[in-house]
Amino acid sequence: MDGATELAAGMAPRAGGLRRVRATWAGAAWLGLLVGVLVSPPIVYRLVLGSGGRLLDTALLWSMGMSVLWVATLHAFFRRPVWLHLLLAPLYFAVAMDLFLVFEFGSRLTTSYLSIIVTDHSETGEFLHAYARPVAIGVALLVATWGLGVWGIRRVEIRWPRWAPWLGIALLVLGYGIAVARQMRTHGMNVSRAVLDVASHDYSSPVGAVSQLGVTAALLAETHRFLEARRSFTFGATKAPGDAPEVYVLAIGESSRPDRWSLNGYARETTPRLARTPNLVSFSDVVTTSPTTAYAVPSLLSLAPISDWPAVQSQKSIIGAFREAGFQTWWLSAQEVSHWGGIIPVVSEEAHRRRYYDRSLDQALVDDLQRVLADPDRPRRILVVLHTRGSHFEFSTRYPAEYRVFPEKVATHAEYLSNTYDNSVLYTDRILSDVIEAVRALKVRAAVVFVSDHGENLMDDERRLFGHAIGNEYDMPAAAFVWWSDELAAAEPGKVESARRARAAPLTVAHFAHSLVDLAGIEARGLDAGKSVFSGRLRDEPRAYLSRGKLAEWRGAPRSTAAGANASRREARDGG
Repeated sequence: MDGATELAAGMAPRAGGLRRVRATWAGAAWLGLLVGVLVSPPIVYRLVLGSGGRLLDTALLWSMGMSVLWVATLHAFFRRPVWLHLLLAPLYFAVAMDLFLVFEFGSRLTTSYLSIIVTDHSETGEFLHAYARPVAIGVALLVATWGLGVWGIRRVEIRWPRWAPWLGIALLVLGYGIAVARQMRTHGMNVSRAVLDVASHDYSSPVGAVSQLGVTAALLAETHRFLEARRSFTFGATKAPGDAPEVYVLAIGESSRPDRWSLNGYARETTPRLARTPNLVSFSDVVTTSPTTAYAVPSLLSLAPISDWPAVQSQKSIIGAFREAGFQTWWLSAQEVSHWGGIIPVVSEEAHRRRYYDRSLDQALVDDLQRVLADPDRPRRILVVLHTRGSHFEFSTRYPAEYRVFPEKVATHAEYLSNTYDNSVLYTDRILSDVIEAVRALKVRAAVVFVSDHGENLMDDERRLFGHAIGNEYDMPAAAFVWWSDELAAAEPGKVESARRARAAPLTVAHFAHSLVDLAGIEARGLDAGKSVFSGRLRDEPRAYLSRGKLAEWRGAPRSTAAGANASRREARDGG
């Protein structure tokens, strides 16, 4: 029977025939189970996390479709599927790891986790120790399912038409071709860039694990020379001894414009919770050091200036300074490791602990932060870096359904972009407020610093520009604020007052690296008190930035009204 499972030698009721028929149907059932396991991660991911209020998630549906197509095509090359499933044994382990991450962290097996496994064996060992029981149960279930399944399909044969494998290959090429063409059309990439982007976001199962591993290897090879230089770098960082606990959280925003925050005078109530938060100062004139994440994030974490980009690449970030000064450091990220991040994965390796929640909402970072802070065995001094998804496009995928406050069904695409962007800011307001509350509850010397990597064009004027990496008055300004606990204010009243006075000062995102190190009382090579909003010695200086590979000086003025209408309200809230 061409194209169908061969059900024994026939179905005639001769001696032993019924037994062979039953054995064959059992084999078909085992084959179906094995196939289901292989393609299950994207499906389970959707079932576990839900749709986020969206009827259609094209990326997830693409992953599901490609998963099924890959498995079907591979089977088309084998008349005896038992040989295929024996060869796929390593990918069964990848599937098991994928499912474990879905259930435990709401994430997928991506370059983020593979880079940790490959580069940080001590952290991998500690991870396996901490999750020994679920890992052991998962491995046992995997081995049992795979072993029984392979035994169950040992006699199954599938007679495929000769053209079946080639049809599968053609459909795979078509599927990936459509994805590449979409990236080229949507983001203006060239072919090689689009191919790399699709490969780095190929979350199909099980073959996507091979793609993720290949991208991981390419990224590690690309960043190896920076790793070596950074490992040998030292700040000589020191901090005065003391027993008082200290907690600092640096939340890195994504594409967040200050003029779209009601905290800064925007007409819509996009940041109502932060507006009611005491001890918070929003800075009205902050610009990025680059309108691209790959440059901006390393820069805002570095004590080296953006004008010396090789130094930013080769010197450690302030995470390394905090670590040298005796702080336990965490990197919690909702952004995946990919070629878009440049050396960000290298920077993250400086932290003692790293966790990734790819494709998750930013709430996953709040949940993990709360777990970190609730640990009774945590060190007395701790720094946590949160790399949020914030207002990264596509905006409508960055918030749950209950945050659809501003309508998504509107007349024009510009209105849609504007409304979904504002919804993402409203959700960010909730996330950051929860972060502050989690830290405030500790009742210790603590601060939360938020700074976005850059802004975003939203078809604001007749130019109809959208996105960033342009370097104009919409994607250069970046939202930023600091919050401090009452305990810190009591211990450092001078630093708090200095920050209040600096609210309208012309700053770049790089000022906040110096500010956070200064606030923590750390002495470190490269620290410049003239770049700290807490020092009382903040100085005006040219604001350099990198855009499209060229260094320039920012001379524009952000269109934020933060220093105007809401000044008196902020003064009252801050107690200034």
